Amino acid sequence: MKIPAWVPDGTEVDEKTYGKDLDMTDISQITAAQATGHLINFFNNCKEEKWRDKKLWIELREDFDGWNVKLWELVDKNIRARFRDHIRDHGQERWQVSFQTLASCA
Repeated sequence: MKIPAWVPDGTEVDEKTYGKDLDMTDISQITAAQATGHLINFFNNCKEEKWRDKKLWIELREDFDGWNVKLWELVDKNIRARFRDHIRDHGQERWQVSFQTLASCA
């Protein structure tokens, strides 16, 4: 799978695992490049599929419900901030509470 063109140069992404399902429950086994790649892949799907509101909320919960602060902190801060802005612009207000972790890391 190819890294999307919108990803800034210099963003570290593990190209071997990009776009593949990873076990994100054991943070000791996840690198920053893998966590960043996972979020970029999800974010790219959001954009391509035009997920908004309830659909975005469902997909978000499915992929990131178990993420904690340490895992979010592994993700490149610029990608994390872009994603935070995207869900704020395309989602519902309840995310402000549910994604305090994301906001605190961005």
